[in-house]
Amino acid sequence: MLNAPHRACPFCTHRYAGAPNQCPRCGTLLCEAAEDLKRLGEGERRLIRSRKALADTLFLVGLLLGGPMITLGRSFRLGSFIVLAFGAASVLRRYTEWSLPGTMAIGSLVAVVVAALVLEPAHSAVEDTRAGEVARSAFVAALDGLDDDVSADVRGAGAVVVWFTLPQSEAGECGQYPSAEVRVHLADLGFLRVVVKDQNQRGGLCSFKP
Repeated sequence: MLNAPHRACPFCTHRYAGAPNQCPRCGTLLCEAAEDLKRLGEGERRLIRSRKALADTLFLVGLLLGGPMITLGRSFRLGSFIVLAFGAASVLRRYTEWSLPGTMAIGSLVAVVVAALVLEPAHSAVEDTRAGEVARSAFVAALDGLDDDVSADVRGAGAVVVWFTLPQSEAGECGQYPSAEVRVHLADLGFLRVVVKDQNQRGGLCSFKP
């Protein structure tokens, strides 16, 4: 009976006989065991690539569906929910082994929580700011129509500055115009600054807080 040929480990060059799965000296996988490990590694890499591709697809779909809704301003809440849901599902799909339905369900739940804690207060604040701007502009427009010789208009981002232009006959000390009652109402409406042009004895502009 002939002896089995000796082979050498590719890692430590230890010579061995037969067909063991591991090198007796260093433990390196040999022969069919090494091929099995290679196939497992290739399968794992394919799985990771497909998982990343699906995660990127989910994120892109969320942007394509929700982005136009946000930018056009017609469905801000729905668009934000879609972007958040698909974004969260994309992250979960990339870094976990959950199924697609599971990632979408958890992503939707995360979007609901974030929308309730962050988006709703922010959206309400924007609506309150716009409502305040409309109220300030309406009040100043009413003031402008009271006297033909006095012009009033709003200026600045958010219409937070009221600008009065008075005739020379109304010249007086800075702060005398407008009246205290009007100034109180201006402050209540959220005006930050009152500017009166050509009304003080020195000429120029008079600027003060209401």
